[in-house]
Amino acid sequence: MLKAVLFDFDGTIADSLHFHLRAWRKTFNHYGKNLSDEEIIRDAFYVTEEEFTKKFKIDDVKAFFDLYYTHLSEVITELKLHENLEEVLSWLKKKNIKLAIISFADREYLVAQLSRLKIANFFDAVLGHRDASHPKPHSEIAKKAMKILEVNTDETLLIGDTELDIKTGKNALVLTGLYLPKMNLPFVDEESLRALKADFEFGNFSELPDKVSRLL
Repeated sequence: MLKAVLFDFDGTIADSLHFHLRAWRKTFNHYGKNLSDEEIIRDAFYVTEEEFTKKFKIDDVKAFFDLYYTHLSEVITELKLHENLEEVLSWLKKKNIKLAIISFADREYLVAQLSRLKIANFFDAVLGHRDASHPKPHSEIAKKAMKILEVNTDETLLIGDTELDIKTGKNALVLTGLYLPKMNLPFVDEESLRALKADFEFGNFSELPDKVSRLL
C-alpha cells in the first residue's frame, strides 16, 4: 500500500529547466566559456561538483556556483508550477500520502522556491544534494527521505523527469513514475529514459491520481 511519494524538483515540480539553462549560460560567459545550449545540457546539467570540476577545470568551484545561483535567482522569479501540480499535491495529502522533495539542487534554493510557489506546506521533508554523501543515482537520498517519513520501500513511489531520478528509484527498490512533459524533451534523452522502464509514465499531472489510485 502506497504511503509516500518522493518528488524531484526541477523539471518535475516546477517548469524550471530553461531558467537553469539561462543561469548556466550567463555564468559560463562570465568565465569566458561560450558553450552552446546542447553542450551545457549534456555536460553541466545533473553532474556532481567533482565531475564538473574535472570537465571544466574551474579552479574555485564554490565561487562558480555562488555566481550561478546569483544568476538563477535573477531569472527564476518567473518560475511556475507544472500544470495541475498543486491540485494533485492536495489530492495526495487528502489520501494521507506523505510527500518529500529529493533534488540535485541546494536545499536553501528548494525551500525558497517551495515557499515562493506557496506549496511548502505540502511537503514533510526537503532534501538537497548536500544532504547525502552520494549523489543521484545512488539510493542514499531516497533512503534518507524514507527514514524521515517512516515508510518502507514497498510503500514508496519516486517521481522524476530524468534518468538519474528513475535510476535512483530503482536503486532504492521503490516504485518509479516517469514525468515526461513536452517542454522537458529538449533537456532529456527520451529513448534512454523509456529504456529504464519506469513503473509508469505520464505527461500531465492530471493523469497522476489515476496512476496512484491503483497503488492505494
